[in-house]
Amino acid sequence: RQGSAERNIGHTPADLYDETKACDLPKMQLGFLAFICKPVYTSLALQFPALTEYGNALELNRVAWEAQKA
Repeated sequence: RQGSAERNIGHTPADLYDETKACDLPKMQLGFLAFICKPVYTSLALQFPALTEYGNALELNRVAWEAQKA
């Protein structure tokens, strides 16, 4: 919906919001998890060990997205 709204006012929507690229969503999410989330949570868990569980949840999320990848 946001992609359509942006297109209606003459903007090019970001890939994440572009309904025409929905089939690429698993790939985009996997990249985000690998290059943004994992380094952040890894660094935080070194300083705050209680956050290790978030890294575990991140891995479960990664596996779920991997299963959806075509």
